[in-house]
Amino acid sequence: MNVAYEVHFYDSIRVFGRVKSFAEARPVIVGEFGLIPNEYNGISMSMVDCSNLIDKAEEIGIAWVAWSMSSDDPPNMLKEDGGFTVYGNMIKCKLANNKI
Repeated sequence: MNVAYEVHFYDSIRVFGRVKSFAEARPVIVGEFGLIPNEYNGISMSMVDCSNLIDKAEEIGIAWVAWSMSSDDPPNMLKEDGGFTVYGNMIKCKLANNKI
């Protein structure tokens, strides 16, 4: 059986240290995060927060999954016309730089 701990980061990365120590002994994936520039349902996350989270996760070998390909609710990587949002372009660049 394969089991991984998934964590959602939606209010900055201030708890990343706890996740890092947890990941030293267990498989962890950052399973959901994204750009929420204005408070939405009590949370917010900047582009800097998103970029820093990806960099820190990759630095210590934690996998990440950006959220979401929807154009309906933040954080969304797509515009209604099907193009990428600023956040979507940042994720695309991060993936291209890692040559995944």
